[in-house]
Amino acid sequence: MKKLYRVSSSTFRVPGSEFGVQGLARHGARLALALAATSAFAQEPTNPPARLQEVVVTATRTAEPADRVAASVSVVTRAEADARGITTLADALDLINGLAVVRTGTPGQTTTVFSRGTQGKHTLLTIDGRRQTPNILGGYDWASLTLDNVDRVEVMRSPVSSLYGGEAIGGVVNALTRSGRGLRAPEHEVAFEAGSFRTFRESLATRGATGPWDYALSASRQDSDYDRANDRYRLTTLRGSTGWEANDAAYLDLKGAFHQSDAGSPGSTTFPDPGAFLRREVVNLSPGIEWNPSDSIEARLYYGFEHQYQRSVFTLFGGSDDQQRNVSQLVEGQLNWTVTDRWKLTFGAALQDLTFSQINNTGEEDIHLNTTSFGLYAQSQWSPLPRVTLVNSVRHDHYSDYPGATTWRQAMSARVPGTETRVFAAVARAFSPPAQGDLFFPGVFGYNVTLQPESSFGWEAGFEQPLAGGRLKLGATWFRNEIDNLISFDPTPRPGAPFGAPANVAGALTEGVEAGASLKPFDGLEARASYTYLTARDLATTLRLVRRPRHTATLDVAARPMKTLTLSAGAQLVSGRTDFYTDPFFTTTREHGQDYVVVRAAARYQFTEQAQLWIRAENLTDVKYEQAAQFPAPRLGIFGGFKLSF
Repeated sequence: MKKLYRVSSSTFRVPGSEFGVQGLARHGARLALALAATSAFAQEPTNPPARLQEVVVTATRTAEPADRVAASVSVVTRAEADARGITTLADALDLINGLAVVRTGTPGQTTTVFSRGTQGKHTLLTIDGRRQTPNILGGYDWASLTLDNVDRVEVMRSPVSSLYGGEAIGGVVNALTRSGRGLRAPEHEVAFEAGSFRTFRESLATRGATGPWDYALSASRQDSDYDRANDRYRLTTLRGSTGWEANDAAYLDLKGAFHQSDAGSPGSTTFPDPGAFLRREVVNLSPGIEWNPSDSIEARLYYGFEHQYQRSVFTLFGGSDDQQRNVSQLVEGQLNWTVTDRWKLTFGAALQDLTFSQINNTGEEDIHLNTTSFGLYAQSQWSPLPRVTLVNSVRHDHYSDYPGATTWRQAMSARVPGTETRVFAAVARAFSPPAQGDLFFPGVFGYNVTLQPESSFGWEAGFEQPLAGGRLKLGATWFRNEIDNLISFDPTPRPGAPFGAPANVAGALTEGVEAGASLKPFDGLEARASYTYLTARDLATTLRLVRRPRHTATLDVAARPMKTLTLSAGAQLVSGRTDFYTDPFFTTTREHGQDYVVVRAAARYQFTEQAQLWIRAENLTDVKYEQAAQFPAPRLGIFGGFKLSF
């Protein structure tokens, strides 16, 4: 039977618990467990790697050949992440051209992903195509999302509310997880890493299939203590899935996830806070069914439940202790109908119920609210000629608290005979309601209940050109987004908000150019380079939007001098940023941010077929820099570890 979201493929790529769940066992016990497992490593591997196909699923919510996709889609595979020692989704996204990943200090602190200069909450997250709920502050907890059970990450950098609804002005990140489906024998992994900043990370994973049943489970734990006072980080993550192939046409599954993070909040260098902390806990359950009664019909239906709990404590300025809960329930269905071999239709509907509550000790009124939304969408993919694809989609969303919004997208792609050049273009209207974090921001920062929804009009046009038999690939994309009623942080002090609050600005413009190249002169050596030029400004004041770099350039090299050894190195240049700086007298000014170059390197040695060792260095040149003003990033970090597979 066919599957909608189970693809292993590649395309052109540019660089204390409220629920009473106990933490994983401590480091020594896990290490002992890992070593005890080595007795099983004598067996030969029974699951040879499958041949990857040039397929992506995020741009149209259907599996499509990469050379026919009418959008900018980039991919980071599991192999690429492993070779670079990347363990979190945020670090994987930092490899993608056009994305700016900004962290307020060290790993575990608030992390924002800006896609082509749009806001952090404008990038939607899905896992296996299933929509995830934004966290209480808006956006997602990117810092706590690990790659433990992820096979690949697809990123679409284009307005796509016409398929995914709100929060997709800047695009979609889709993490596709591993499954045990189709495996002839179980696979298990045990990994351990230790290094700078008193960091220890342990992980376990297993997957397999028995008859019609399959399963995949993973667990990990990270403990770190960074250099600043009150800069600890503890993260526990569990993720699992199980499925049942009822017959040739029907497949049922259940996916679940839990993560718990506990991070000290050291504050800015101007206002350090020795007692602040942020604790988050998320539980996610999602049963689903896929039904493919014929080669021309594919249907899927899933239910998603997510419970988020957060406690944020600040001790400065009289202090605050806020607790928030977010409970989301979502039902979404999708039908794909292949009318002919050149025409495919997609229809879908989604209903979401969201309940938010906040209590505090500051004397402010507690908050309890409930919102609902309902959306219907349709899409047509038509190939009037074998090398030409036209994509049209439209969606209408109804919100209980805001007027309804109709969004659309029109796109095309074509391949030039002879040269195999792929050209593509798209134009779209998108929409995003205010996040709860904008309406009811916790702590000493103010909130704004009068915020209005944002809307955008955007377009992109680009090309990809393979040369030298595919060993050299070049690409470039020109993009532009006009955003009305952009919600941006206003640092102007006001009663109850000494550091400012979110506000609608008249409008904003983000536009620029992305360029990328990859070169594989021979097997065992690959180099990639990318560059983004971005203009992002407030149209009313003509000032640049903060934390969006004008220039971002990356260089990444991976080499395999021998079958058992992989070497990689990368560098990133960030230049032309502005940010808000607050002095000890509460005066906030807009200033130019520091330009910086960060270098990383890694080496991985396959000791045996079942065992590998690695060492990696982050910020190899030990540069002093800040991704967010007044929040220092980590200095030189060296880490080493091993993984046992059996």
